[in-house]
Amino acid sequence: MEAAAPQQVVVVQAAGRNATPKVIGIIAIVFASIGILWNVLIGGLIAVLFSAADSIDGVDVSFMETWGFMIFTLPASILLLVGGIKCLKYQKMGVFLMLGAEGFSAIGNMVIGNAIGDMDIVGSLMWPIIYGIIWALPLMLAKDDLV
Repeated sequence: MEAAAPQQVVVVQAAGRNATPKVIGIIAIVFASIGILWNVLIGGLIAVLFSAADSIDGVDVSFMETWGFMIFTLPASILLLVGGIKCLKYQKMGVFLMLGAEGFSAIGNMVIGNAIGDMDIVGSLMWPIIYGIIWALPLMLAKDDLV
């Protein structure tokens, strides 16, 4: 009786999905949650205190100094939260929502800085550009995995 020749077994595994969208999505959700809590708790308190200071004689507080923080940063945080959730599900629209949130944040920084009189274009665009690059990482590294 002849012995059978040994056979080679080759295991082929399908390539896994890139983890970058999940990691960036989780980071965006954490930042957005902190931003929403910050806006509701601290932003509301600042608005109430500035409104009370407006009634004191000799204090001139503009509308943008009072409510501008919440008008621009709360929607940006909500957009970031929705974008992070969509990015966590490997949806390309999530990355675009997160980039839109940073654009909205940059516009808010410039408007509020101009209203206060402390307009510094480099300072108001620095963090939105840095975060915009971070939020765009899934498009750059895992574009084939996003739907």
